[in-house]
Parts: sequence; C-alpha cells; structure tokens
Amino acid sequence: MNEVTKDDFWTKPMEYETDRGPVKLTGSYVTAWLTSGGHEPTKQDVVMFLNLCKYQKLNPFLREAYLVKYSTNQPAQIVVSKTVFEKRAAEDGRFDGMQSGIIFLKGEEIVEREGGFILPTEQLVGGWAIGHRKDWKVPKKVTVSLQEYIGKKSDGEINRMWKEKPATMIVKVAESQLLRAVIPKEMQGLYSSEEMTYETKPPEINVSETYQAITKLIEDNRALLSDTYCDARFMDLEASKTPDELNALRDTIQDEVKRMAREETKIDTKEGFTETATRIFKGTVVSDTPRKKIPDSLAKAIKERDAGKGEKPAPEKFVDDSAEIVGDDDDKQTDIF
Repeated sequence: MNEVTKDDFWTKPMEYETDRGPVKLTGSYVTAWLTSGGHEPTKQDVVMFLNLCKYQKLNPFLREAYLVKYSTNQPAQIVVSKTVFEKRAAEDGRFDGMQSGIIFLKGEEIVEREGGFILPTEQLVGGWAIGHRKDWKVPKKVTVSLQEYIGKKSDGEINRMWKEKPATMIVKVAESQLLRAVIPKEMQGLYSSEEMTYETKPPEINVSETYQAITKLIEDNRALLSDTYCDARFMDLEASKTPDELNALRDTIQDEVKRMAREETKIDTKEGFTETATRIFKGTVVSDTPRKKIPDSLAKAIKERDAGKGEKPAPEKFVDDSAEIVGDDDDKQTDIF
C-alpha cells in the first residue's frame, strides 16, 4: 500500500503487518485514542506517526508507540516503548551485547560505574553505554548528560520518575541512544519516553466505549444477521479484553454485515431468488442466511416439507412468484426465518 498522505489519512485505513499480527489505523483513530498531552495533533503530526509505525512495523495497540502533543506551537513527539528497543536488539544477529551505567562526581573526579547504583553523597551527572557488534572490531560508546535529559512537567518542575529514580532514567537514555547507533536501520526514528524532555504518558484507550460500540453494531444489524451469529459474537465480545482484540472483533462483524448486505441485494433478482430457494430445498441453508420475505406459495410448501407432508417441489415452480415480488412491495409475502 502507498504511504498515507495528508489528504486521505483521516478516514482511509492504513494496513500493515507486524510480528504480532496485522494493524489497521486511521488518522481519526490516532487522534482520538493514541495521543496524549492535552492538545490535538496536526495532520502532519499524524501522518508522520502513521508512516513511522508502518515503516518500523510498530503496533500502537500494544503500546509500542504513541503520540504526545503538549503545545500547539511544537510538533508532536512520537514515543516508542523501551521494550521495542530491547526486543529488536535481541533479535538482531549482529548485536553482541552491551554494558551501561552512570556517571557521577566523586569530589572533583568524574567516575563511571556500571549499573544504576548511586550513594546519597555522590552527585549524578550523566549516563553511559557501550555496545558490541559481531562484525565490529571496536565497540561503540555513548555518554549522555543528566542536565540535558532530566524530565520535566509542562510547568517546568522535575517529574516524579526523574525525581525518584534519576540514575535508572539516565541509564535508559544512554541505552536507547546506543542501540540507535549499533543497529541504526532497525531503530531509525525511534525514541523512548526517557529521551523526551517533558513527561510523557501513553494515552488511555477507552475499552468500555469500544465495547459499547460493538454491542450497538451487533444489535443494529440483528435483522440482517442470524440470532446464532449475534449470540456467538456476544460471546466473543465477553472474551475480548484488549483494544487489539476488540478492534479485530469489530472488523470481523463489519465485514460480515457487508457480506450479508450483498446477499440482501442478490435475492432481489430472479436468479438470486432461485438460488436461495434451491438452497432451502436441498437443506443447505446455513445459520447466517439473512431473513427474507418470500411469496406465500413458497412458504406454504416449505412448511409442508418441514412437517413431513408432501414432496419437495422443485424451486423453479416458484420462480414466477419470485418475479412478482421484485420491485413490488404490495405482494403478500412471508418471513421464513
């Protein structure tokens, strides 16, 4: 599929595959459910997000990526889960491990220590990470400054995570930068929440609203779908707990509604009616066959058949009756389902 553009991004779904299954996204869904920060993203923000997710095969429904928009004057920040970094590093055959730690002052001496342990008497000033690749003779090292990356709230105050766990956070920043340098193609354009200057939180996906929307979708189309099908989908709905599962169920039901709508149109033709009648008399009508209005003559024959009376008439016998109901709402008809 072509890249999503500013003109068609809002309602035209972008579909792509990830290692956890297919993903279908629209600009309207990203704006409504995958953006936090208190401001609505611009079209450019959303298009950039959609295309990055597709290029890097990210699944936003698993919190692998989301948008943060804190100001109307600044572009939205695209945040990627730290687990994406770790997973891709582990799966890359060239990656050969890394070490990371903190940088602190001991008197006037700058000291590096592996890990995130620091004493209250020591002054934390930064973090470091060293990465190895099997095809490199010399490992890659990065260092980052605490002053440059310490996370803040929108009002400028240091946020809770950086205030309580500054050593852990600065080490994560160093690791993220290192992995982009060691396996650049797999990490291109990906930034973790720890690297963002301001506090970032993944948006809350309102599962209850999605649940209600699917319930309404089933009930609104019950006349088109069979009771058996609707009851089965309600059971699926009860078993679906994650946004990804709910979206997949909604898409399945919508596809079935479209298919049954086509069947609804098909029976209004002479050929379609004959085919449906043939299926009835051969006993091949399945539970998801749409409810149809048919002439009384055919309905009577069906009832006699079901009661064990008389022989099964050939459906062609009733073709003329079917011709009468096409385009004529006044003919007497019977609901057979």
